[in-house]
Amino acid sequence: MNTDTSIPLSPDRGVNPCMTTCTRCGEDTPTLLLLGTSDHLYECTACKQNVLGTKGKWKCPSCGADALTYKRRLDEQECIPAGLCEKCETEDREMKEAVAQGGVFWRCADCNSGGVIKAGVPLAEAVREQYGIGAPDPVGVEFTKNDCPVCGPNPVEKE
Repeated sequence: MNTDTSIPLSPDRGVNPCMTTCTRCGEDTPTLLLLGTSDHLYECTACKQNVLGTKGKWKCPSCGADALTYKRRLDEQECIPAGLCEKCETEDREMKEAVAQGGVFWRCADCNSGGVIKAGVPLAEAVREQYGIGAPDPVGVEFTKNDCPVCGPNPVEKE
């Protein structure tokens, strides 16, 4: 077992500190990564996942494929999307609570927006009945631009 917890230092960037941004909204997060030599970006040709690592041959941590293609080295001032900001964490927690009370998660395949259909709304009740999933278990539905409350023909105002 390797117990070495040191960061391999980059010859030109040292510990190579890197700020992170929210994966949902792009705002700054309070996380600082110390990349060292792990500042090379790869893409898995099997699942399209982006992977950070050192130069070398790696397997994709998402799907296990031995099919990573080298893309580039990160710029010195580049931020990495990782985790959620405080606002999105709060939103996420509130959505999970609403779903546990009988609501339904939704997302749009076209505009990537998402949210919760609140408990008691006929559509939420119909979705739960259709799938046979009662509260507090999570359930979700996917819309397209034909019926999305954000990009569809009948947009709904945010509360």
